[in-house]
Amino acid sequence: MKAIDIANYLLTLTVEIYTDMTNDKLNALLYYAQGYSFQRFGAPLFDDAIEAWERGPVVREVYDSYKAFGTSSLFPIPYHPPIILRSRGTIT
Repeated sequence: MKAIDIANYLLTLTVEIYTDMTNDKLNALLYYAQGYSFQRFGAPLFDDAIEAWERGPVVREVYDSYKAFGTSSLFPIPYHPPIILRSRGTIT
C-alpha cells in the first residue's frame, strides 16, 4: 500500500472532527501509524520511505502532494482506494 492512500484515509477520518490538519501533522501521523503497524503486526503499513527532515518525519510523496497548502489546513485530494472504503462499509 502507498503512504498517500493512508494519508487520504486519515484525512477523511479527521476532516469532520479536526480542522487543523497540516502537512507536517499528517506526516507525523503516518510516522506513528507505521511504527504502530510494525509493533502490532510485524509488518509495514505502507512501502514508502520515511525521511528524517529538520521539521520531523516526512514521506516525500505525501509532502509533495500537499505542499501547496503551506502551513494551512489540508483538505483530502479526491482519491479513495476501494480497499480503504471497504473497511468503512462502502465500496465504489
